[in-house]
Amino acid sequence: MRDFRPILRIYKNLMRLSLVMAVFMTCILLFKFEFISIPQYNEVIEPAVLPNGSGSEIFPGEVGSIDGESGLVIDHGFSVIKAQCGSCHSTKLVAQNNLSRQGWLELIRWMQDKQNLWDLGDQESIVLDYLEKNFGPKNNGRRKKLEIDNWYVFNE
Repeated sequence: MRDFRPILRIYKNLMRLSLVMAVFMTCILLFKFEFISIPQYNEVIEPAVLPNGSGSEIFPGEVGSIDGESGLVIDHGFSVIKAQCGSCHSTKLVAQNNLSRQGWLELIRWMQDKQNLWDLGDQESIVLDYLEKNFGPKNNGRRKKLEIDNWYVFNE
């Protein structure tokens, strides 16, 4: 009786190769037709300024409101935070934290040390001011004591 194991091994290897080629070709087609795109982070993002050169920020909404796209509070420093923080990670990561100024500074230093965050230079004070004001610690301990004048009395 003839041994078919070498033929089966060749057949399995050909099937694996064809599966890999199919996945590879699918990826190429997706990239070609731009169903998948690779973000390019080599461009410098500058804060938005008014055309008259006054240096004032252009806000996408009313100051103090929440930007729907980023989840950040619209305030002085908004565009800097969106550019600096949002170029590496979701700005919602910023919005979910509530740290003190020192806590934010330690987190920035950690990102610079471990995650290759660049030196923020002159913008560091703007970043820290914004984060301290809008995402500082919140005293969300226990709820306030209920002040009810007329308690319902249960009669048995």
